[in-house]
Amino acid sequence: MNKLRAAYGKRLKVTSGVRSMKKHLQIYKNKGITDTKKIPMKSKHLSAQASDIIPLDESIEEFQQWILDNPEIMEEIDLYFEDFNFSPTWIHVQSVPFGSYKPGGTRMFKP
Repeated sequence: MNKLRAAYGKRLKVTSGVRSMKKHLQIYKNKGITDTKKIPMKSKHLSAQASDIIPLDESIEEFQQWILDNPEIMEEIDLYFEDFNFSPTWIHVQSVPFGSYKPGGTRMFKP
């Protein structure tokens, strides 16, 4: 996260970081989801490998575009992102590849 913040050069806020399983389940319960088959039980938030972030100095759309415009930076700092269509008001970023990732492929995944 610090490497992303430094490369971006603007303030970012972590809105959700590492979570206990209890907190993780509560987040989904608050959304009305209690069926564990519909909850990502292997979320990278549970292992301190993911964060949800928002920019503080510009719009989410501008930050999303910056990420898309700088694939070489994402490659260099080795970050992976949830498809922005699934998280339109925040950016889910993780430090480990998603299951179907292939080296040199997209760093965006669908949850």
